[in-house]
Amino acid sequence: MRFSPGGNTVTIPFLAILILTCIALITDIKSRIVPNWLVGIGFLTGLVYQLFFGSIWQGLGAMLLAFAIGFPLFLLRGLGAGDVKLLMAVGLWTNMVFFLNALFWIAVIGGALTVLAILFHRRGKSVYLNLKYFFYHLLIFWKPPEQLVIESVTLPYCVPIFLGTAYAVAAHLLGFEYPIDPQTL
Repeated sequence: MRFSPGGNTVTIPFLAILILTCIALITDIKSRIVPNWLVGIGFLTGLVYQLFFGSIWQGLGAMLLAFAIGFPLFLLRGLGAGDVKLLMAVGLWTNMVFFLNALFWIAVIGGALTVLAILFHRRGKSVYLNLKYFFYHLLIFWKPPEQLVIESVTLPYCVPIFLGTAYAVAAHLLGFEYPIDPQTL
């Protein structure tokens, strides 16, 4: 199944990750939870797709990259477990080159939205105090604190996951160059 709007083709993996991240976006905004059934469907269908039509090693590599980046962020309370599992499912559906570029855009959009949320809620001082306390605790006790000093701004991270993935798909379809090209590394 291929459509060809701008030179590059829309394939099943692109449609699947857009549907997967869009449903996760809606549930994350409504309930701040990425349901396990959704991520499970993403894993199962991605695995079946990669086994029969794609490259299982590329999909597994991208999934492991998502885990390697997401799990430490989960431990530091930067991402929720559902967000990490969603990133892993998206990675399983794609390949390393596309996934690295999707991660790049997810991080850029997530960082920008976080700064905007901090400015909008006027929480710059509480974010500073939390970061100071967090790193002090991490350096002294070698583990993150159980609770932060002041309640800070939180962001449903499926918003940047969806927007970054959608941007990466659109950029691919329009033939834009990837910001991260493994051939130049």
